[in-house]
Amino acid sequence: MIRFLLIDDDDIISVIHPATIQRAISDSDIEITPSGTEALELIDVLIKNNETPPDFIFLDINMPEISGFEFLDRLTEEEKIFLKDSQIIMLSSSVNHQNIERAKSYPMIRDFVSKPLTVEYIRGLVGNTN
Repeated sequence: MIRFLLIDDDDIISVIHPATIQRAISDSDIEITPSGTEALELIDVLIKNNETPPDFIFLDINMPEISGFEFLDRLTEEEKIFLKDSQIIMLSSSVNHQNIERAKSYPMIRDFVSKPLTVEYIRGLVGNTN
């Protein structure tokens, strides 16, 4: 089973992206949080419960409370170690070259993608990890 964490405040995306992931990878577990703050709390719960980290994290850049970049900046060392094998993909509804360059400065970021996700992208992403 492939585990996904979707961090996005957009209600429509929070319906579309899980459906897209399910179409691409039927054997998937998808957790959705509407904010970076809630995602940090979820990660702490996973650590405390000795659960498996998500294989892939789709992280929206522009969210209320904290942005995707602030989420990354707030990760503790323990959380970074827990997520060391997770692949983080930054999501944005617009392609901003400054955001792309900034995303490249984070070693844990695998890719930067414009919304919406596609079945082909998900299959390629998962297929490239084998």
